[in-house]
Amino acid sequence: MIAEKLPLIFDIERIRYYFDKNVKHLEPVWQNNMFGGWSLLSTSGDYKDGFQQGHMYFEKDPVTGKDRFNYEKANKECGFTWPKMHVNPTQVGGGYMVEVIQKIRDLSLQPHRARWTVITPGGTTSWHRDMADNFYGVRLHIPVTTNPDCAFETEEGAFHMPADGSCYLVAVNKMHKAYNNGPVDRIHIIMDVIDDTGVSQHHTVAQHRAKLS
Repeated sequence: MIAEKLPLIFDIERIRYYFDKNVKHLEPVWQNNMFGGWSLLSTSGDYKDGFQQGHMYFEKDPVTGKDRFNYEKANKECGFTWPKMHVNPTQVGGGYMVEVIQKIRDLSLQPHRARWTVITPGGTTSWHRDMADNFYGVRLHIPVTTNPDCAFETEEGAFHMPADGSCYLVAVNKMHKAYNNGPVDRIHIIMDVIDDTGVSQHHTVAQHRAKLS
């Protein structure tokens, strides 16, 4: 399964209004010339915080052979902080976005490291995984502005998420990329979540642990 749709609907017009009024005039934090964004939940409470590329710091444990994360090196070299520390609202996380985050909290999904993200027309991310396969990694997507030529792609295929107020869960410990082959910016809200209560059908912590056992 590429993406799992949750039984939760947001007012997409209110989200777009908030973005147009409070976010889009600010310079994004660019990770490359095609992908960037603005954090709405971060560690410091600043929208420029939260775009550290932590996936670069996974390495093999020489004893167990399993993947591990070198937090000390990541923190020293790029200021990386644990995603679960990114829970403080930023300059672009007020208004209706407080209600959006609270609804996700009410589902016990523990939202953190939430960001508005942009992929420019013709842009794409590289094929990558955001953490090692033996780490639990799930993100929630709320499409804000999109077009039929935008997709989230995995080894299973490509999936388009329409911007109609719906939200989706995707696994980011698997190889994936996102692209925008359309004429306008693709704007998504994305955030790390943890489902340890069985809200989802395919993205629970228990299912992840079962695969490793």
